[in-house]
Amino acid sequence: MPLLTLEENHLRTYATRTEENIRMSDCTLAFVVNLKTEGMRATSLITKKKNKPLFIVDLKTDLEAENIDETVTKIADVIMEKCFSPMFKGVVINIAGNGIYELKNSNITQGDVDLAVLKLIGRLKKTLEERGYPILRIRSGGQTGADEAGIRTGIRLGIKTTGLFPRGYKIRDVNGVDREYTSIQTRKRFEQE
Repeated sequence: MPLLTLEENHLRTYATRTEENIRMSDCTLAFVVNLKTEGMRATSLITKKKNKPLFIVDLKTDLEAENIDETVTKIADVIMEKCFSPMFKGVVINIAGNGIYELKNSNITQGDVDLAVLKLIGRLKKTLEERGYPILRIRSGGQTGADEAGIRTGIRLGIKTTGLFPRGYKIRDVNGVDREYTSIQTRKRFEQE
């Protein structure tokens, strides 16, 4: 079974894709510099509505060397408390957050966010495995920035990963312009790693 599954939502809207990713996950990790974007407001509202944990990871502070272990421990503790079920063998995590069109305003590149997400999820994976409750799957909305970093991280760490895109494999680029791609073009974005 391949590590990466790409799915196309039946609608072109971002909100339906966000809701589906939250519904199909146990919790959401949002990597952000700005909580006031339309996407983060929707993520916050839907996680509350679905009663699913939402972890906000500040890309400017939470991943600094002196903070990352504390951040990982807090996330792992809540996952074990709120998501653990003896019926399941692990956790499904939705990776969300700001797009590169927002992150660039804080001088954060796609490479920067890729590395930040990889660092945190790599440590979280190890911590949860030590607790006997591994990451079974990563889900992501497939957009530039945090979503794209989540997909790359899943592949790099050998975790089954699902990217759910709005219809037309719509992706918002660095300039905030929505562009549609084929499934083959979309897969190539991640297989070139």
